[in-house]
Amino acid sequence: MVMAFDWQVLWNQVLALALNLQIWFIRQVLRRPAPPLFTTSAERAKLQADSEDRCVCIEILGPGGVDQLRASLDSWAVCGYNLMRDFGSQRLTSPPKPLRPDLAVVRNKAFSINYADVCIRWGLYESALRFVGWPIVPGFDLAGEVELAGEDSGLVAGDRVFGCSFFGSYATRVVVPRTQLLEMPEGLGFEAAAALPCVFATALHAVHLAGAWPNELLASGRDALVHSAAGGVGDMLCQILRICGLRVIGVVGQPSKVKSCKADVVIDKSSDDWVLRLLELPDLQLTGSQAKAQVKAAQQHAPNGYRAVFDANGVATLKMSYELLGKNGRLVVYGFHSNLPKCDGGLGMLSPWNWLRMAVDLARTPHFDPMDLTLDTKAVLGFNLSFFADETETCGKYFAQMSEWLDAGKITVPPVQTFSLSAARDAHNVLTSGRSVGKLVVERLYGLSNPQGNHGEDVKELYYYLDATPTHSYMKMMYKYPQAEYPYDELRRVNFDRKKDPQLLEYELLDTGILDDNKYFDVVVEYAQADLDDTLVQVTAWNRGATEAELALLPQAWFRNTWSWKESPSKPKPTMTYVPEKQRIELTRSRHA
Repeated sequence: MVMAFDWQVLWNQVLALALNLQIWFIRQVLRRPAPPLFTTSAERAKLQADSEDRCVCIEILGPGGVDQLRASLDSWAVCGYNLMRDFGSQRLTSPPKPLRPDLAVVRNKAFSINYADVCIRWGLYESALRFVGWPIVPGFDLAGEVELAGEDSGLVAGDRVFGCSFFGSYATRVVVPRTQLLEMPEGLGFEAAAALPCVFATALHAVHLAGAWPNELLASGRDALVHSAAGGVGDMLCQILRICGLRVIGVVGQPSKVKSCKADVVIDKSSDDWVLRLLELPDLQLTGSQAKAQVKAAQQHAPNGYRAVFDANGVATLKMSYELLGKNGRLVVYGFHSNLPKCDGGLGMLSPWNWLRMAVDLARTPHFDPMDLTLDTKAVLGFNLSFFADETETCGKYFAQMSEWLDAGKITVPPVQTFSLSAARDAHNVLTSGRSVGKLVVERLYGLSNPQGNHGEDVKELYYYLDATPTHSYMKMMYKYPQAEYPYDELRRVNFDRKKDPQLLEYELLDTGILDDNKYFDVVVEYAQADLDDTLVQVTAWNRGATEAELALLPQAWFRNTWSWKESPSKPKPTMTYVPEKQRIELTRSRHA
């Protein structure tokens, strides 16, 4: 069988290569500085304003590093590529009149960062190039409130919804078909909701291809292997596979990710012997035919081979994943992360050496012969959900299943790390560093700007500086953290209304009633300096309410990044380590000042 060659795909890749190298040359050789995300301070101020005729979106101007992410304030709303035939563009300049009956306009409160967004920025995501082009507003997941609803949507203004858009969710106002939205359950916040749709749909479709959903698995094998099991999709795969009655072995890349993994058995592949442990093989160096022979030996975790292997790594593990399959086993491929470089900070660009390595890895990527598949009684399947815009029935069933399992408590939201909208570039860098766990979610910045408040700009959080020595060798502050959802919209709306009468007092957090019945945490942070290079930080949280409530405390430390300077390449990065015997976190660094 001879497959037709797609010249459009080749042209898109050549164009991506040329434009990436152009940006790399401008930044690295000519040393021209990268422009900020928001070009002017006025644009940054507008980010916090809430206007009927404008939305804030983060667009990608063209292939390159994170400097290609740029804020735009020129659109009324943004839509996915499946609606571009209706509106003529991804950006709407005014409200659609009339609004199509099956559509909804969502005031977006949070969206997630997916690895696909990074590939779009590098110019390597075919559906984005084919259906939208440049510039593009990326993003799939969204969570917010309905602003306008079509008459057949079954929604009304103010409904809290979450779902997905086929690109376009990096915006504060998004037009979405009703079939791509779900009403948010009680108690689910916007950040958590934005972490769910795409990872769930990807994981459930992969499990469907493996034959374990919606029908019961017919084959005898019940062992499944999940690579990158601590990531967003990997986390959800572990949960769904266990619901479907499979035993899950999860592979993670770092010791710090073992604890968060939801697999039955967790293997840390940063250990040199992870393959040996997986197969219970002798401690030998496995190469060539020797590896192939021993892979088929008796296995500790799957004596008869794996019923399904889920691989988003690409060239680094594809061949091994196939060898680990048992009879009737299915290898499900949904990504090629190891074919792409890791970018830890900086501008996250693809250098000429990155392109050379990717070309070598592409040549090394295994090909599966139909005759071998038949004789081995195995299957290799792959997919990309960004091409599913017309699969409305399929997406509807996936969302319905997500809602059912979420209501029943069978699935939980993956670990979420949040970023402000102005830190979207940082979120991209964290994702490509390979150190992230779970989902990265960008939440819209909150605050009252001059046009919103009746007494100028104002911070509404409640925090107090309690104590300090003149030398700052000791400092103490307290932050009051509500246990209910923060009343962003109420504070903004009431203060805007009070603007009409400057004599009215500001509407503060205490006025909203959110702290009534003591339903909040008192979080006290203390700093004590024992010596010039010895500082102790203690964070104490008290639940002031009458019932139990959950609070996640995430330690952070900021340093000036001098360890990446060329003049001092040997300087190590700061490290943060939990010391169980001392019940504390230790932070160490070399002298970076």
